[in-house]
Amino acid sequence: MRRRITVLVSNVIILLVLGTIAYHNIEGWSLVDSFYFTSITLTTIGYGDLHPTTTAAKLFTVLFAFSGIGIMLYSLTLIASEIFSKRPIIEPKQIMTKSIRFLAREILKEEEERLKYKIQKKLTRKPKQKYKYKPKKKKK
Repeated sequence: MRRRITVLVSNVIILLVLGTIAYHNIEGWSLVDSFYFTSITLTTIGYGDLHPTTTAAKLFTVLFAFSGIGIMLYSLTLIASEIFSKRPIIEPKQIMTKSIRFLAREILKEEEERLKYKIQKKLTRKPKQKYKYKPKKKKK
């Protein structure tokens, strides 16, 4: 699995490097601008702030876009499927187990506090009040 992902990531990196060097040499753009345009082209965003001006750059862009976008999307799709198909990022069973443990601890804490309160209440009894009988007054 790791070897396959390494090959696919290498494909993406090679495409980015190839496009960056080509635009740097053909258009005379800086490496940053060339990398930016390559990335924008391969991800099919296409802001339009940079565009090829020479005939050679236009032809290269057409060929690069047709081949590069396909390779890029294929590689990214396989990378994602390799990563997510083997083991899910969030495993429901683990989350459920952790949630149950957390809730059980909380319930036990509450029960412990109730028991402590009841014991404390029994240990510290209030002195009994002495009630004196007061007869009710009779109505005349």
